[in-house]
Amino acid sequence: MPEPYISYSGNKLSPSSTAIVRGEKKGPNQYILVTCIDGESTDKTEESIFGYEESGKRYPASVIVLPGRRYFSILYSSGLAYDYYVVEFEADAGQEYLIKEKVKGYSINILIENVNTKKMVKRTINPLQENNPKAKLCF
Repeated sequence: MPEPYISYSGNKLSPSSTAIVRGEKKGPNQYILVTCIDGESTDKTEESIFGYEESGKRYPASVIVLPGRRYFSILYSSGLAYDYYVVEFEADAGQEYLIKEKVKGYSINILIENVNTKKMVKRTINPLQENNPKAKLCF
């Protein structure tokens, strides 16, 4: 499994000073990847072609972020279809989060769960209605 993508610059910080966010993977074609954090693309194809999630994906499934309000653009693939979402949540230092989906009929709800507390911590937003450059989709 590849190392998580580090979303900040400078020296690597301890896990107690950062938060880790992982996209759920249910199978080879059913996964969640992080395409953007706070308006900055996580696309690393120009640096390495080894890929994330063992399958050559150009976006990471696991990221390390600094604490605070974070905006994620994510790619959800069900194997048959895919879609992009933007979610907002407050990352706390020393915590681990899991981005997952819940399918109900034809609707897909993206959830972010604090793995330690089991609480849901996100808000799905419409980037077209937000006047915030950090809340954008990345393809």
